[in-house]
Parts: sequence; structure tokens; C-alpha cells
Amino acid sequence: MANKIAGAANWQATAEALSGRKCSVRFEQPARAGVSGLFWRLRDTAVIQISPELDEDTALAVFLHEVGHAKMDWNSYKVWNYERPAQPAYTRKYLHSEDVVNLEERAQRQADIWLKACESCSTLFSKHLALMLWSYFDS
Repeated sequence: MANKIAGAANWQATAEALSGRKCSVRFEQPARAGVSGLFWRLRDTAVIQISPELDEDTALAVFLHEVGHAKMDWNSYKVWNYERPAQPAYTRKYLHSEDVVNLEERAQRQADIWLKACESCSTLFSKHLALMLWSYFDS
């Protein structure tokens, strides 16, 4: 975990480059029990929580999935004006399970594209760099 925290600026810069949004990346237990990562909106900021117990490769995969939500599902999530409690983040009160599956599948497809873009990189730093460069050429 110390390695991830030491590179916290890299995680935030990568999240902002890929999502095109202001982001706050936090290595803390997500507010919802039983998940490794969580995305939610705090005013105009995409908050991404990643479990600190994950190894680097798993943390990167979970991180990219949550950044996928920040990029593509921004309007599907409720806006919080304060640090949110542990409750569902979706906007609609009774979101159909099919809608949740679609949001999750779409975020995962995007994460898989990003993971492919950095698969030949050997260090976590080089993966962040490759992803930031990818976002520049992809836009």
C-alpha cells in the first residue's frame, strides 16, 4: 500500500486524463461493504475509492473500472453535496437490475481497453504514463 500512496498523484492524474473530469482517488475501504472499489459524485468531483488491501495489478484493474464509471456514467449517479453515507449511489430510486448490469458491463469494457493499452508496461509508473499518453491521443 505504501507504494500506491507514494504514487497518489499518478493515480489522480491518470483518472483525470482518462475521465476528463476532476477526480479524487482515495486508497481506503469503500463505503459500501463487499466491494473493492467505488465511484461516486461529490459535487463536481469524481470520487474513486480503492481498497488498500489490493495488490497493484488488482488495484489498477479496479481503479480503471471505477474511472470507466466516471467517464461514461456520470449522469447516472446521484450528486452528493457532502461526504456520502454507505448507500447506493445510483440516481434512480429503483434502478432495475438490468440497468445496473449495463452500467457495470460498460465500465468493465472501458477498463479492459485501458488495461490492454498498458499491458506491455512493466512498472506501475509506466502503466500510468502509458494511460495518460493514450488518453491524449484518444481524444
